[in-house]
Amino acid sequence: MMASNRHYCFNCGADIGPKDRFSEPLDDCGALECVREARNAYQQERDEAHEQLDRDMGWY
Repeated sequence: MMASNRHYCFNCGADIGPKDRFSEPLDDCGALECVREARNAYQQERDEAHEQLDRDMGWY
């Protein structure tokens, strides 16, 4: 059995095409709800990374 080579929306699970080297974990299908959730997830991930950097640098 071959591994799935398809890429799916991270929010709703819709098939968005074959995986390629440009595929990202937070790719979405384009539906408004999915775009909004992707934006929120990206912003949360970014904020957490900045907070971790601040802690690592001793600024907190």
